[in-house]
Amino acid sequence: MALVQRKMATPQECAAGLRKLTDAELRRVDEAARLRAVGLSGLDGSDLYQEAIARMLEGRRQWPLDVPLEVFLRKTVQSIASDYRRRQEAAGVVAESDVRADPETGDGAIAMAGDVSMAPQERVSAAETLARIDAMFRDDADAQAVIAGKAHGLSPAEIQKEHAMNDTRYATTLRRIRRSVVRLSEKGGNLA
Repeated sequence: MALVQRKMATPQECAAGLRKLTDAELRRVDEAARLRAVGLSGLDGSDLYQEAIARMLEGRRQWPLDVPLEVFLRKTVQSIASDYRRRQEAAGVVAESDVRADPETGDGAIAMAGDVSMAPQERVSAAETLARIDAMFRDDADAQAVIAGKAHGLSPAEIQKEHAMNDTRYATTLRRIRRSVVRLSEKGGNLA
């Protein structure tokens, strides 16, 4: 079997490719980054998105020209998020919500102190986003299981094991979630 050499984009081709992305493609990459950032402490979707672009432009991630740029960016975002999550787990980073202030009630120290990480408008927007996603998948137990598992930082294998899903069922559910979120976003539904 012969090894096929893939043509990689030059920095100029990367910059030109970014300029050619449509609003819909940019929105899909942004939505993918937001979804991948769920459960990552100290990192949000825009951080993942910007890091993916920076790595591509700096040549740390090479874009194969036979792969659509949107797909490449989404996979780069996924890789960065997975790597960050692994480093958090290896370092023993504990989610703020798991820090307990009162052993009897289980109230978290952060929850008792109040949320100062977001402006009031951002909190309202986040609550609306969660409500839309919940409504979108209210009758879809598999989708709810995958979303909850990802929100808690579980790996795909852990989600599959916990909910008795095979690879096909998990992948199908994940595609269904992504398509639904993209459709809502394209209809003008604000997920941010």
